[in-house]
Amino acid sequence: IGSAFKKVYYDATLDRPSAEFVPIDQFYVSYYATDLRKADRYTHVIYRSPVDLQKDINAEIYADLELPEAKNPTATPFSEKMDTILGLSAIGDNDPQYVLLEQHLYLDIDDSETEDGESAPYIVTVEQQSRQILSIRRNYKPNDPKKEKRMHFVHYRFVPGFGFYGLGLIHFLGNLTMSATAAMR
Repeated sequence: IGSAFKKVYYDATLDRPSAEFVPIDQFYVSYYATDLRKADRYTHVIYRSPVDLQKDINAEIYADLELPEAKNPTATPFSEKMDTILGLSAIGDNDPQYVLLEQHLYLDIDDSETEDGESAPYIVTVEQQSRQILSIRRNYKPNDPKKEKRMHFVHYRFVPGFGFYGLGLIHFLGNLTMSATAAMR
């Protein structure tokens, strides 16, 4: 594939640091961004079961709002293709999930720490179906005069590409195959 992401953060429900793999189809960033530190905005798509979401609400990670009933998420074309290649298939449609969009972005919020017109890094989490904001959290250290964005994601590239995303083995195998075919002809 070429790129993979790992999210490293403090998990309040477990009361310890956590690191989790984030599949490429659950992470959106502008193609024109050069790296995560310089990206103005990126979004992590999080799937939460109703039980796990309630645990997060009890741990005061998210606001306790009236949300619609959880539904079975629709598969992305990428995940469908990967499932076909790996020979996987969904067993049933009885696994409802909430789809949360965790957006890391810059906002101009009036508070005592920022000046008027100054944007600072925040994390805004939205429930996709209802479009309700579950949380807005500061993403910089409280007394940081530069208000530098805290990095929760690590981007791993197989081989650096020409844009944000890396090149994967399949990119090279495809080119080698075409080259070998052309050489034999």
